[in-house]
Amino acid sequence: MGELMNKKKIFTWIVILLVIGLVGYRIYNSFFVKKEEVIQKNIVSVEETKEIDIIKSSPVSAKIVPKEEIGVIPMAQGQITSINVKMGDRVSSGSVLLTIDSTQQGTMVNKAKEGYVSASNVFDRMNRLYQEGAVSKQEFENAQTQLAIANETYTSAKDAYNNCIVTSPIDGYVTSVNRTVGDMSGGAMPAVTIADVSSLTIDVNVAESVVAKIKEGDIVSFKVGTLGDKTYQGKVEAISPAPVSKGVTYPVKIKVLDETGEVKAGMFAEINIKSVEKSKALVVPTSAVVIKKGETKVAVLGKNNKVKFKVVKTGIDADKYMEIKEGLTLGEKVIVQGQEYVVDDEEVLVK
Repeated sequence: MGELMNKKKIFTWIVILLVIGLVGYRIYNSFFVKKEEVIQKNIVSVEETKEIDIIKSSPVSAKIVPKEEIGVIPMAQGQITSINVKMGDRVSSGSVLLTIDSTQQGTMVNKAKEGYVSASNVFDRMNRLYQEGAVSKQEFENAQTQLAIANETYTSAKDAYNNCIVTSPIDGYVTSVNRTVGDMSGGAMPAVTIADVSSLTIDVNVAESVVAKIKEGDIVSFKVGTLGDKTYQGKVEAISPAPVSKGVTYPVKIKVLDETGEVKAGMFAEINIKSVEKSKALVVPTSAVVIKKGETKVAVLGKNNKVKFKVVKTGIDADKYMEIKEGLTLGEKVIVQGQEYVVDDEEVLVK
């Protein structure tokens, strides 16, 4: 029994010693062993400053239009008896587009002709008598006036008759036919529309700051959304010397230079008109420029990958790049991503 009690005491002391040793080890580590500190560095992306030629363009959207487009409205009133064209047809100036019932106009021509012949005969007789002194000057002048009236009536009747045959005023293509056989010719809507697409133009209005940078003959580039990313060219044909009425923009006419035939009238073009140009400009990616405490700055990577924010003076904003006029030199490494998380003299990692 006494031996068992001694074993229990020994076990108890062993446990106590182990606990004391563990506690003592932790206290020793806390106060006497120096722990290594792990510092997490910010990761940034950098690019070097460089010199490039800057060309800044001002985008303007406008509709592409044909050289000339005419809506043909018949001058004669009556029922349409034939339509000689359809949309897409190529026509020449003088080609017959449609005809109108000319029965009434024909009758008027015959009557007017009879009146003119009668008035002409009367005038011839009066002229002879006047030369012989058989009639007065007033009677002669009355016959002369009647002949002039009859001639005018006859001419008008013939014009009305001829108007029953409607012809194209220009060379071009039929872009719309808005009547059918049997319709009446009257109305404000054109019966047929003809477009001369031998050349296409883009009429745009540009701001004062842009119009000062362009001149007639300049080549501009443009894209058409429905034709993808392909770039086409145009030439500035005319620039208005004055802005539009009650406006501040200037009309500019651009001739489309396209031999492929892909660009068509009615499409919408986005034109890039060159407004600013500078060669060998010192630039940084636009993302490198930040505003800190009201100042324009760029984070520069120095020795040992330490950051230094420099105040800069910017120039032309050319979308992807920003011109730096003061504050940086060629070849400096600038932070383009992650600079919002760093401060001066901070050491960073470059990915």
